[in-house]
Amino acid sequence: LSDYYNFIVNRFNVWGSIETMLYKQMFVNIVSIIEALILECSNNINTFCKECHQISNCSKNIRKEDRSNMKLAVEKLAQLHILSFSDEQKGRLIELYDLRNRIHIRLTDQNEFLDNKYNKKLYNEAIVILQIVDNSLWKNGVPYYKKCLGYEKKV
Repeated sequence: LSDYYNFIVNRFNVWGSIETMLYKQMFVNIVSIIEALILECSNNINTFCKECHQISNCSKNIRKEDRSNMKLAVEKLAQLHILSFSDEQKGRLIELYDLRNRIHIRLTDQNEFLDNKYNKKLYNEAIVILQIVDNSLWKNGVPYYKKCLGYEKKV
C-alpha cells in the first residue's frame, strides 16, 4: 500500500484536499506498521519468557498491559535497550501515534484541509522513524527473543 501511495504521489500532480487526504492515509499506514512491529516484537519476546520460572520477578518480562499498548510497549522496549531511540525521538513517536489515533472525524480537533497537518514532511518523518524502529527491532529485538533464562536453559 505504501508503494502504491508513493507511486500516485510521485507520478501524478495531486493537490488540494485530495493531496491532504492522500498524505493522511499514507501517514496512517506507516504509523500503523510501526505499531504492528513494536507490539509484535513485544509479544514475541514474551513467547519465550512465559516458559521461564522466574517470569514474575523478572525485570525483562513484558507484561500483558505493555504488549497490548503501543505507548507502554515503546517504554518497555526502550528500557530494555531494544529500541535505539533518543528521548526526543521516543517522544516524537508517541506524538505521531497520538496524531494517527485522531484520524476519526469525531476526534479531529482542527480542519485538516486548512491546517496542512498531513503533508509530505510529516509522512517523511514517519518513514524515518519506521526505519529506526525496523533496524532497532531487527538488530536488538529479534536476538532478544532467546535471551529469556527459561529458554536458554532448554537449549
